[in-house]
Amino acid sequence: MTSIAPNTEDLTNDEKISKLTNEAIEKILEFVLAHRTMEFIYDETMNNWREFEDSISHGYPIKAAGIIATLDNLDKLREGSFYHEDELVYPGEATDALNNIYLKQASAAYVFTILELYGDGVSNITQPGHLPDFRSWHNSIKGTINLSDNTALEAARKKFGEPFNINENSIPNFIIAYLVEIKNLRNKYMHKGHAAIDFEDFTKKALALICFIHLTLVPTDTSLALYPYEDYYEKYSTPKKKKPIKENDCQKIGN
Repeated sequence: MTSIAPNTEDLTNDEKISKLTNEAIEKILEFVLAHRTMEFIYDETMNNWREFEDSISHGYPIKAAGIIATLDNLDKLREGSFYHEDELVYPGEATDALNNIYLKQASAAYVFTILELYGDGVSNITQPGHLPDFRSWHNSIKGTINLSDNTALEAARKKFGEPFNINENSIPNFIIAYLVEIKNLRNKYMHKGHAAIDFEDFTKKALALICFIHLTLVPTDTSLALYPYEDYYEKYSTPKKKKPIKENDCQKIGN
């Protein structure tokens, strides 16, 4: 993923932060829809596995992969070297493979990456040069903090505020809790290969962190309202040219 950064220097710091915020939130909201769509397709496939297996038994469009590796062929990545990417596989194996996919965990890790890049971008505006190379704004706050320890929370609030020049006393404990909780889950998945993750809860907390940083640093914004699609009911006060929708679609939207 490319870093989230302002594209022009002809903006005030508040405008630069607003640009970063809008980009980050829209990326996450668009990904939420993509994730939910994938979950729907996954559920439909598993609920109708016979039809799915029948559909991929004609021409076998899904292939498996295998390796035959030696120390002499690892530098050759073309098909037929050590990695064999076009192997025939029984359709039932494809269905079984879906049971082992970590969709929620991988999606949550992606959302965390957006949050990470957002915070780094904001820090480069508010505290240029504060972050050393290969360090992110949240690195000094561990995902294993004891949230019932007031001393640890106080230290975490200070560390949270430093990259953004935010006064630690204006940072509520629940913001620290959000960061610690999602870092803990993300690290368990990324570094230990396991974690039961509620994607929706994880995403809400990541979005709340972005909104907190923005609303604290841009005091002229008392609220944020973002929706990256056609706002048919003007709920988000973002006038857009509406796409024509059919009567049946209106009924679906209203349900």
